[in-house]
Amino acid sequence: KSYVYLDNQLEWNLSGEHYIEHDTNKLCQRLINDLKSGDEVVIMSNGSFDGLHRQLIKRLKEKYEQ
Repeated sequence: KSYVYLDNQLEWNLSGEHYIEHDTNKLCQRLINDLKSGDEVVIMSNGSFDGLHRQLIKRLKEKYEQ
């Protein structure tokens, strides 16, 4: 399953099972909701994605280190 951040200015047609978000906060929330213990995440980007990497790590720690 792929989770994709797609800037509103880009047009990209994808095939297969994927979720597209145009907002990194919404993408992070979807990941937090969908990820289960033991899942592996690969983030590929050519930019900072508005700090998505750090935000996701922080929120996963908050969720699982209670």
